[in-house]
Amino acid sequence: MVLLYFSKVFDRVCHEFLVAKLKAAAVDDAIVQWIQSLFSERTQIARVQDSQGVPHFSSSTAVLRSPPQETILEPSLFKFYLNNAPSLLSNLLTLYPNDSRLFGKAATPSDLQSFQNDLDIPGAWADT
Repeated sequence: MVLLYFSKVFDRVCHEFLVAKLKAAAVDDAIVQWIQSLFSERTQIARVQDSQGVPHFSSSTAVLRSPPQETILEPSLFKFYLNNAPSLLSNLLTLYPNDSRLFGKAATPSDLQSFQNDLDIPGAWADT
């Protein structure tokens, strides 16, 4: 068994893909629009202070990933976002709000390679 944990994993979710998955699953349009409003028209800026304590601000940029932090919907939306992930793997993957578990038997070199291939998939996703 391998435990997979990604810090701030919901920050990696692509808003457009999540909304498309919700629509494809026939989630009510009003709910999809409400969830989409969590992501839309949000911007961020950076603030730093120079050595004299004078604040300086970056220009505003759109937030393309992640809803407002610590929303109660994060775990459920993330699990929905990845709901087809277990079908992509050779070994058993269980999904939880903050982590995932990959179960498999590694009795032969082929089993080990299969397990490694399954570990490479979330690793590649995390690197994007």
